[in-house]
Formats: sequence, structure tokens, C-alpha cells
Amino acid sequence: NTLSEVVAVGYGRPTRVRRDWQRVALTPNEQKAFDSFVEQHSDPNVLTGLVWLILDTNPNGKPERIQILQQTGSPAETEAIRLVRLYEKWPRKKRLSVRVGGR
Repeated sequence: NTLSEVVAVGYGRPTRVRRDWQRVALTPNEQKAFDSFVEQHSDPNVLTGLVWLILDTNPNGKPERIQILQQTGSPAETEAIRLVRLYEKWPRKKRLSVRVGGR
């Protein structure tokens, strides 16, 4: 067998990293509001564990660049991302560390 295709990655435009954005945790009140939202909107059969995410929010408070920490490939991760995208009360222009489920 021979290699029939080669894909080169990482040679496009350099990506700007926003070094001025510090990752912050939600305040206790923000986390409590999000936990309440998760309880109301999650599927308890799917969100069975704890998922930690990092996300950036844009100037309108919409989540962007959602990253799961310690990926396991479980359905709970997909559910956590769905809930993060559904939630509408994120702080604006922040890099957040967020806990989903597992209270």
C-alpha cells in the first residue's frame, strides 16, 4: 500500500490569539442561573456526568469557540454543547470556564 493523498495543515493565515482575554469562571450567581437552566432544559438520561467547557462570548453574548476539557466522546458532551448554545444570558466578550451538570 502507498500513500495516495497528503494533506498539509497549518500553513494558512496565522490565527490571532486574544491574549487580553483571561479565562474566568462564572460568578456564583451566574453559575446558579445556568444550573437552573440546565435542570429545566437538559435530558437527564443523557447529561449523566460533569462536563467542563471553555467558551468565548462575542459582543452580543453569544457563545463562540466552545472547547470541551478532557474529552471522553460521551453523549453528555454533545448535550452540554447544546445547552451552552441554547442559553441566552452569557456575559459579553468573555472567555469563560463553565461547568455543565453534575451538581
